[in-house]
Parts: sequence; C-alpha cells; structure tokens
Amino acid sequence: MKMIRARTGGFVGMACLLFACGWAGAQDLGAWGADTNGTRPGERPSARDIEVVTFAGGVLRGIGTRTPWGVRTIATLPESEGVLRPYQGLLYVLTPESGVVRVLDRDGNLVGSAFVDPASGPVDIAPIGDGAFYVSTATDGRVTRMDLGGGITRSFVDLHELDEPDEEPDPGMMIVDGGLLYVQLRRLDDKTPWMFAPRGALAVIDLASGSLVDMDEQTPGVQAMELTGPHPRLKMRIDDGSRRLFVSSSGADSYTWTITGAIDVVDLDSVEVLGAVIDESVGNFSAVWPMGPTTGYVMVHTDIVASSHLSVYGEPGSPFPRQIALELFGYVEAFACDARLGLVCMPTLDGRVRIIDTDSEQTLAIPKIGGGVATDIEIVRWR
Repeated sequence: MKMIRARTGGFVGMACLLFACGWAGAQDLGAWGADTNGTRPGERPSARDIEVVTFAGGVLRGIGTRTPWGVRTIATLPESEGVLRPYQGLLYVLTPESGVVRVLDRDGNLVGSAFVDPASGPVDIAPIGDGAFYVSTATDGRVTRMDLGGGITRSFVDLHELDEPDEEPDPGMMIVDGGLLYVQLRRLDDKTPWMFAPRGALAVIDLASGSLVDMDEQTPGVQAMELTGPHPRLKMRIDDGSRRLFVSSSGADSYTWTITGAIDVVDLDSVEVLGAVIDESVGNFSAVWPMGPTTGYVMVHTDIVASSHLSVYGEPGSPFPRQIALELFGYVEAFACDARLGLVCMPTLDGRVRIIDTDSEQTLAIPKIGGGVATDIEIVRWR
C-alpha cells in the first residue's frame, strides 16, 4: 500500500419465511418488563455510567441498562434526525439538516460544537481525539478534518480521485481503526444519480498524514478497497476479537436489477476484503452487528409486506438468518448491541425500544421513548 497526499485548505424467499414458516424463534411478548435484576451484574459497573441512547423526534433520551429500565431526557434539539457517535465518554451528534456537530456530556451539557455547511451534504462524523473529527460530505465528495469550537477546517481529502468512470464517490459512513479511517464510497452514477454502481468500495485514509492509501499498487492511479456488495451504507462495526470490520452493502445492482447485496468482511490487520459473510438472497439488509468472526445480528427487511426482522446470522448448518424480533408494517434500520452487557436493543415503530437478552433471546423490557422510530441508537459509556 502507498500513501497519496491529501490536498489541504431475495424478497420472495423472506416473505415465504414470514408467512409460511412463521419465522420460528419469534419472541414471547409476555416477557415484557421482566425483572432480570441485571443479567450480568459483574460486568455492569453502574446503571448511571452506561445507557442506551436514542434520537427520535429531536429528543435525545437515555435508557437504563438494568431494571427498572428508566428513561430520561438528555437534550432536546431543533433538528429531527441525527447521527450518534459515542467517544471517550461523550456523545457526538451530527444533525445533517443543519450541519451542526454537538458534543454533549451525560447531563446534556454542550461541551463543544462545530458547523458544517449543510449544502455539502454531511453524512457522518468520526472523532479522533483532541477536539478533532472527520466529517464525510456526499455532495462535494470529500472527507474533511475539522476542530470543535467553530468548525475550523484543517485539511480535506478529495475522494474524486477514487472515482470510477461516470460515478460520484458519494462518501457515507466512517469508522476509525488505529491510524486508519475507513470511508464508505456508495458511488452514485454521475448522469443518473438515483442509480449506483455494481460495486461499492471503502476509501482508506492514513490519519497521521491525512493521505489516501492506495489499495492496489498494481493498478495505475489511486485505488479504493473494492467490496462485493453494491451500496455500502449505515454504520460499520468492528469485531475486536477477530479484528474484522463488517460492512452492510445492501441493495440491487442498478444495472442488472439483481439482488447482490451482502455483509462484507474486511481483515483489519492485512487491510483486505475477505468476502461476504452472508448475502441478500434472503432479503434486504440494513444494520449489522458482529458477535464473532462469522456470527452476529443483522436487520433484514421485506417489502412484499413492509417488515423489519432482527435476526441472528452465521449459525452452524443454517443458511438463513434466524429471527428474534419483528416489526410489521414499517422499517427499522438501526439497532445497538453490547456483548459485555449481553443486550441487543431494537427501536420499535411505536416509539419504544425492545431490550433483548443475548443469551436467552427473551425480551426484558420495552420502555417508551416517544417521538416515533429512533433514527439512531447507541450504547454509551459516559465518563
């Protein structure tokens, strides 16, 4: 790999599972509000220190991670949607419609802020320490390093260098691992922007130099890391034990109209794509959360009847994800999981959060947050 300096300045199959098979493994709803008294008390330092945080209807709310699963309001913002990024005990919130980046503490106090031009199409933020963060902007095809306290721009990386012919890079979600920043390239077609390329990719940026990393030195020019799926989106997640990055590349091939999405896996030590751990022959994917090198949770959707299925993938002998929770007549994309707590948390369509024990797969509680479906959800360890 070489560094390039940056400039400065399966729907039918799923329906059959749903209606013919009843999706074996769906939850007993009689378990709502069950008192578990802390499923893993030895691993829960304090109910105050750890919360499930949601953003719905402009309100940030925190939910306790043990009975009685209390809900509190952290802050109310003027924007309706946002991206949540916990970092070093604080919560970074990007609201794309206004371009405002806020950093909040547990009590909702504003620790720092910055402004990104909303016309640039801000998508995601990646904090990197010392008040600095990267922001991806889809409209101008850049990733920009900025500072809190006014949003001073330090430098930017122009991702058009990674363009395929007639495609815009359309950067999406990001994640940091060590000294590298991984950025989704959704690659919308330049002439028909409602279509995307047959294959998505990841741009890799060296944080120390602010430079693009050339992922294929045998090919002329700067090359991105090619994925097997066509349209990477939503948050990427790292399985720390296996040192693997999981990317939801969801959607149909816009050129052939075939379903080609997958959950792609990247080896973070060798910095190379290993292939897909599961493909979309069973339905459309959204969020993914690994629980090991080959297993984890994925949200699966069908559109014959709008539905969202929180499912387990990668079980031995089972080619299909196994549902553990279901929302009918609508789409839920985000969910959060914490292996140490033994909890997976799924927003519901009626403004609640279903909290599920990862061992028993029983619903422990469904506290009400209000404001409709949460647009983002994270488990935050406050400082």
